[in-house]
Amino acid sequence: MSPKSWYLGFVVGFALVTPSAFANEMAPVEAQSVVADQLSAFERDDAAGAWRLAAPEVQEKFASPSNFIGVVKSKYGPIARHRSVDFGPAARKGDEIGMVVTIVADDNEVWSALFILSKQGDGGWKTTSCLLAKAPQRSV
Repeated sequence: MSPKSWYLGFVVGFALVTPSAFANEMAPVEAQSVVADQLSAFERDDAAGAWRLAAPEVQEKFASPSNFIGVVKSKYGPIARHRSVDFGPAARKGDEIGMVVTIVADDNEVWSALFILSKQGDGGWKTTSCLLAKAPQRSV
């Protein structure tokens, strides 16, 4: 197992099972802004805006902004359409951050998302992946 895979598995499992353990660590404001801006772009159907905030390896995988937003809409519905988001704990290892975001979808279902961001050569942050899991509770 590669170090990156191990780290991702650890962060996902730990963050989704015991989020209170992360309570004192928050993501840098710049990284949180990237996720907030990307979520906002998805909400506005701004494929180009969401695409600009994705890391080069994500852009290479999806080949175009329209492919990227199409996959997000079809496989990550709450990311594309939601009522609210709440930024939670984060963990950083080197030039990567795992950030937990609680999302309330338009249908009031609550989801936990783990966004992974990587620091780019220019010092900025871009999203590299997102894992989404339905939370056991519903919003009121």
